[in-house]
Amino acid sequence: MKLHYQQDGELKKAGLATLKYDKVKSPSRKGNIITIPDNGWDIFQLLPDFSEFLLLKSEPEESDSRYTEHRKAWFGGTDEQPFLVELTENANMSEGECKDWLEVWKCGEFFDSIKPEIIGRFEKHYGKEKTLRQGDMFCYPMPIQDWDKLLCVLESVATLHFMKACKPNGFYGSSQLYKTRHYIDGDVAIWGDNVVGKGTIKAPDHSPLVLNKICVIAQTRNLNNPEKAD
Repeated sequence: MKLHYQQDGELKKAGLATLKYDKVKSPSRKGNIITIPDNGWDIFQLLPDFSEFLLLKSEPEESDSRYTEHRKAWFGGTDEQPFLVELTENANMSEGECKDWLEVWKCGEFFDSIKPEIIGRFEKHYGKEKTLRQGDMFCYPMPIQDWDKLLCVLESVATLHFMKACKPNGFYGSSQLYKTRHYIDGDVAIWGDNVVGKGTIKAPDHSPLVLNKICVIAQTRNLNNPEKAD
């Protein structure tokens, strides 16, 4: 086991997460304990306090030499609570570029690589607003905040389904986001492959996130199994 950045040896904590090393084939998490194989994997620091880390297989998987080499990769540590998610074999960057995770880390591009592309585009063009986040959901306020005007614009560029499921008691229905553990109570529009919504997002192990503005909501990029993300 090797640590890469500010210290060597065996890392014991990553924020609230306790790291355990054992003779297992694959990383896993149970409660606050993240179990890591004791051989053949390396840990790469992502934040100054080491509360989040990138875990990579030491040796790349066998692959066709014509393509980018790939290695097993996991992202873990503590957000609000301990988490551990498996990443795709390579980092699919913007404009179709594909990189090895080790190269991504060396270039300091990890957090850009997991940010949803649509969020990055909105930040670039409408940078005055702040992106909100709950776990693997990123939320950026739309440039148009009137539902009627916004829906007209969205309908002109993509298929749109507006779901405003009003219950008898006056509260809006709860909509699941990208088939994950995240739900939003409020107004939701499905815009192509994206979600636009305003309301409160709720998920296990996370504080409720209140969206006072209509936001485009997108899930973390490069997750191996996004619907079951930790």
